[in-house]
Amino acid sequence: MIRPLQTSDAQALLELQRASYRIEADLLGVTVFPPLAQTLSDIEEERPAGYVFEEGGLIGAITYEDATITRLVVAPQAFRRGIGRQLVSHLLAHETIRFVSTGEANLPAIGLYESFGFEQAWFTERDGIRILHLEKRN
Repeated sequence: MIRPLQTSDAQALLELQRASYRIEADLLGVTVFPPLAQTLSDIEEERPAGYVFEEGGLIGAITYEDATITRLVVAPQAFRRGIGRQLVSHLLAHETIRFVSTGEANLPAIGLYESFGFEQAWFTERDGIRILHLEKRN
C-alpha cells in the first residue's frame, strides 16, 4: 500500500535508507557514501515530503523537493518486485517532477528513471562518486 510519508516515519525511513544505500554503495564501489552518514536528526530536520510503500512495515520510500526526486529506497529483501517502479509512478501522478540523480554505475536506477521518460542530462562528482543527473523534459 502506498501512502504519504509522515513525520512519525522518520526512524523507519532511516533504517530503510541505510539498508538500501549499503547495497548502492557496494554497487558504486565506494566505502564512503554520504547518504549512509545521515542521522535521525538529519531526517527530522529535513522533514521530507514523499510517499512510502508499506507491507508489514515500511519497505519502500520516495521523497522529493523542488521538482526533484531526492531519494528512492527499497528494502533489499523486496528488490525486483516493482516497488520502486510503483513509487515513481505514484509520485509522477501526483507531483510535477523534472529531475533525479543517481550514481553513474547504478544501472538499475538509471534504467528505471529512463523508462519514465527521464533523459541523461549532465554529470557531476561528489565525494569521489560520479553522479548522473537526469531530466524529464516533457
